[in-house]
Amino acid sequence: MWKTKLRKDDIEQADKLIDAIDEQMFNLLNARASLALEQLRTVAYLGPQATYTHQAALKYFSSSCKFLPTKSIREVFEKVDSDVASFVIAC
Repeated sequence: MWKTKLRKDDIEQADKLIDAIDEQMFNLLNARASLALEQLRTVAYLGPQATYTHQAALKYFSSSCKFLPTKSIREVFEKVDSDVASFVIAC
């Protein structure tokens, strides 16, 4: 086992550095979370408005989402593959 003597100044300097890194990480995570909340999420669902899938989308996703009706299961998944939609309801 290594034995080293740490000076009080070294420990204080290390603490300040750790605190600064913690603050930077906290600010970065906060900024990313804020951006995620600001972005409008799109939910693609199978069928027209007022169908069961549309009702399921409304029930499980925030009203701040954009809801996108589709005509086929293939189209629903194409919307996600092409990043037009973030989520899918196809039941």
